[in-house]
Amino acid sequence: MSPEQCGLLPVDTRADIYTCGVLLFQLITGRLPFEGQTPLHTATLHIHQAPPAPSSFAPAIDPRIEALILKALSKKPAERHQTARHLGSALRKLLPDLDDVPVVPTRTKVVRPMSSRHPQSAESAAAELMAPASAESAASSDRM
Repeated sequence: MSPEQCGLLPVDTRADIYTCGVLLFQLITGRLPFEGQTPLHTATLHIHQAPPAPSSFAPAIDPRIEALILKALSKKPAERHQTARHLGSALRKLLPDLDDVPVVPTRTKVVRPMSSRHPQSAESAAAELMAPASAESAASSDRM
């Protein structure tokens, strides 16, 4: 949940950008950015604590992906990407430049790609994961 949802503040679509940041963080690091002892403690962490750097759990992460994730996890909605289309576009721009080196989180076991013929780094998988969300956002914007 985004900080604004946890704090019972007004919510808009940028809360979904925060959720995408949480998913990207988990995809890259193998863990959630905030792990409280109770759901209330976790909500408090989402509101008040800065997210840890993904590189502290996945040292091989490309710094540009790390910056993108941290932007999505910004406490202030105005500091996040403003739409899923913008977030997806930023990921797609990075994809061709990323090394095809797997990012191995320090706390989890290595999981082999489903297809050994087309191994993916976690970063390129994250960019591909965001592509459908961007397409859906574009389609819904076109309908308005």
